Amino acid sequence: KWETVLDLDELAKKDDISWVYGGSRVLPRLRDTQSPNDGTVVTRALLNLSRGGSDAVFIKEFDLLSGDFVTDTPFNLPEAKTRASYKSRDVLIVGTDTGPESLTDSGYPRQIREWVRGTELKDAPIVFEGEKTDVSVSYYIDDNRQYGGPIYEIRSRSLTFYTSKRWARRIQFEHLLASNDPLREKVDDPQDFVELDVQDDASVSFLGNMVVIS
Repeated sequence: KWETVLDLDELAKKDDISWVYGGSRVLPRLRDTQSPNDGTVVTRALLNLSRGGSDAVFIKEFDLLSGDFVTDTPFNLPEAKTRASYKSRDVLIVGTDTGPESLTDSGYPRQIREWVRGTELKDAPIVFEGEKTDVSVSYYIDDNRQYGGPIYEIRSRSLTFYTSKRWARRIQFEHLLASNDPLREKVDDPQDFVELDVQDDASVSFLGNMVVIS
């Protein structure tokens, strides 16, 4: 049985904006400390909504349990060519327009920030940045614990639309939390990133303890 979670036509009427759905990024259950039923329920999602299908999107945090947008210190971002994903329930990895130096010459994110819920995005530390001449940069978590592997933290620079440089490292769950979280403070910092020695037009993914290159 299908259930309507969000009616975009009704939302468009309410906001007087011709919203177009541009995809979503959910909070993975393994990284959600408040997921009910022993961590089996997806509770939150970042919705990408654009005006009429524009490349620039608004990001709004949605509560899948209540069926409504999050109102208590939500992760909401204004219109921009933004990339955002959950590091953990209260930490977001964000690349967006925060000023002239934050974007590449192509208009995509050049800087990545680690944004903690309840703080200002402008105060979030920059954890990675590329060059102005890059197409864009990205930074993401690849959690392979369900496959018997570790949690990988990956960052990359898209030099062109077809070539990239990548760095990766293994981390613990506690490294996904805010730096002032008591659980995070009990563990040592992760090891430094290591550049992946692969050709720049290769496709790279992770599965368990393996790196898959094609």
